[in-house]
Amino acid sequence: MSSKTAIKKLNSVDEVIASMPERFNPQNCQGLQAVYQWELSEPDRFFHIIIDNGTFEVIEGKYEKPNVTVICSCETYLKLVNKEVKDIIAILTKKLMVKGSMSLGQKLSKIFI
Repeated sequence: MSSKTAIKKLNSVDEVIASMPERFNPQNCQGLQAVYQWELSEPDRFFHIIIDNGTFEVIEGKYEKPNVTVICSCETYLKLVNKEVKDIIAILTKKLMVKGSMSLGQKLSKIFI
């Protein structure tokens, strides 16, 4: 048997959003103020999070001028969240596009564990 604790696989965007409070790492967001937006397809789904100095809020819909926009299919997003594919592979295979601040984009993997 593995000594690692099994991580529950997330099967929908709704499950990902519902899991965000328990996966949120506020220590890595101290002094950070940013808006991250997801534009997902197949089916279309738009939501954004507002990070404000160690706190966050998830809001359905688009934000007019986010700092970072993550664009991919729902299938790719779930694979990324479940660590079935690495973000760099998804970018290189053009299944994932990230627009906006690359430095803020790189912080995303440390905001939600």
